[in-house]
Amino acid sequence: FFGGDLAGIREKLPYLKALGVNTLYLTPIFRAASNHKYDTGDYRHVDPAFGRDEDFTALTEAAAKLGIRVVPDTSLNHVGADSPYFDRYGNFRSGGAFENGKVNPASPYASWFRFDTSQADPSRQYKGWGGPDLPEIDKASPDFRRFAYGAPDSIMKRWLDRGAAGWRMDVAPWVPDDFWREWRQAVKGHRPDALTVAETWFDASKYFLGDM
Repeated sequence: FFGGDLAGIREKLPYLKALGVNTLYLTPIFRAASNHKYDTGDYRHVDPAFGRDEDFTALTEAAAKLGIRVVPDTSLNHVGADSPYFDRYGNFRSGGAFENGKVNPASPYASWFRFDTSQADPSRQYKGWGGPDLPEIDKASPDFRRFAYGAPDSIMKRWLDRGAAGWRMDVAPWVPDDFWREWRQAVKGHRPDALTVAETWFDASKYFLGDM
């Protein structure tokens, strides 16, 4: 929104190295409508405002030569209401789970969400993170877990293969512990030296037992 992009970070790597920086944590860079990008619209691609997927790989390669790790951030707790996965406003052809404000059982993403069709107000038919713009994902969904970290082309593996040195995960306490255990095992199985860090504003003791 203010002109910064991945190529700009790459240009500043020598300066960052001179400061003693060894890790860059990037708040979400994936396609999304907002400036904060936690309303994910496409986990698979960099938002055009920040550049292309190739720009991310170029950044990670240049950073690695200077001994700097690049760690992206994403939320696996919620997506954007205006996304192919949910498509509340009918802006996509992907068959979102709440296409045009109605539950779509035929959607490939139908199992990602829980709905209460007894409510008349569309905004009350699903649980939103802090409001209806961020519909919460059902993290128990086997299909979503495969998409996130289980499948050979999962989001986790895709970005590690593109040069990410690990992951920073959003709102960890709202995601089940067994999800994080499976997540960590999958990350370390794909890249043993990958960093895993998460956000919690509460007592984080249980996250330091070595299994999450």
